Amino acid sequence: MSRNFLLKLPSKVCSTMAPNIINARFSTSPPKASALPRLPVPPLKITLDRYLRSIKPFVNAEELKVTENLAAKFGSAGGVGEKLQKLLDERAKNTENWLADWWLNTAYLEFRAPVVVFSNPGLVFPRKEISSVKEQLSNASQVIAAALDFKVKLDSNEIAQEKMGPHPLDMSQYFKVLGTCRIPAEKRDKLRLPNDKDPAKHIVVVHNNQFFKVNVYGNHGGPISQGQILGQLKDCIHDSQEVAPPVGILTSEHRDNWAKAHKILSQSPQNKAVLDAIETCLFLVCIDGPPSPDERAAPNQFTSAALKMTHGGGSRGNSANRWFDKTIQFVFGPDGEVGLTYEHSPAEGQPIAVMMDHIVNYCAQRHPQQPALRYAKPQILNFEVANEVSGMIEQAKINLDKLVEDLEMYSFAFTGYGKEYIKSQKLSPDSYVQMGIQYAFFR
Repeated sequence: MSRNFLLKLPSKVCSTMAPNIINARFSTSPPKASALPRLPVPPLKITLDRYLRSIKPFVNAEELKVTENLAAKFGSAGGVGEKLQKLLDERAKNTENWLADWWLNTAYLEFRAPVVVFSNPGLVFPRKEISSVKEQLSNASQVIAAALDFKVKLDSNEIAQEKMGPHPLDMSQYFKVLGTCRIPAEKRDKLRLPNDKDPAKHIVVVHNNQFFKVNVYGNHGGPISQGQILGQLKDCIHDSQEVAPPVGILTSEHRDNWAKAHKILSQSPQNKAVLDAIETCLFLVCIDGPPSPDERAAPNQFTSAALKMTHGGGSRGNSANRWFDKTIQFVFGPDGEVGLTYEHSPAEGQPIAVMMDHIVNYCAQRHPQQPALRYAKPQILNFEVANEVSGMIEQAKINLDKLVEDLEMYSFAFTGYGKEYIKSQKLSPDSYVQMGIQYAFFR
């Protein structure tokens, strides 16, 4: 059984997500992109020294000696290492970032295990006590309005420049958070990035497994008001009282299995249009029904919410009320749980954390808005489900339920200390918590 220990440190004292340098194309505000340095190539000797240090805990003295001899031979003058280092240096001269494509493909797009649990993080917003669907939808409309405000500020270059000390960091990942979708393919997936020439003006809302295309921009060119968003959500709920086929659960599958199902679905013009609407939307909004038995059995509210954001509870819960390939999915539970799950490949944690902070701060204030005079009503998105796909859906349910059963999670608030104490001991908060998780698993 795999075990996942989630430590929830106080938010005001712990933020361990580090900025990432992926390429030098964009920053949301000055300085110029040309001022951003390229990712350096470590000298061969430093790489080999780090490698040898990293393996010491895993090998005995004899194995270490053998490995040291192999490393010395590899790094010798005229050796294989020297030749490969020259090729790497040449690649670095001719690309914005010599590592970016390799990392994206190897760490994410070629990884064949399901994105659920294995790579998609779940993040939880502060909980709100609610007692009705009306309040659930009100919560959702507020978060949607906040996310759209973040998008407006991103497009207007109003997001603060990320820095490491005095040095500006590349912020191109910010532009991939809203509107990107991972597309399944055998052996290696693809990323469908936002179309700058035809930017998306819609989100997709899903309730009872039924998908809706919801326009959130009005004829004036800006986002519609929160009240109008709420009206759109009410229309979606009204038109989805019956549970639709659980097509969304296919996105939780092994990537090659999902690629085969996706190929079959795409053969239908109707399905192709539905997939296009989902893949191009700014983000998904999941209005969930009752929690799964696993969520109900969770030891506390922290854990229940974390499970909902991580996998949705399996086939008996709300996992089909998702599209796990979409970069951002906001999730709203019937008991006040609010959070998101995000597909990890387009961006590291920093842009997501900044967006979440923006949303929380936005929701804490009042924002007078001018309603749009005209905007399109929600459009229902119906899948055509062939018999072959129905069989794949049933298998996906079985596979996901096994994964859900195999995940053991306990989330709690640790108040003993936060990141400042860890840094005072000259340690990285991120690696400190990672080692804590590994030590707990070892024990």
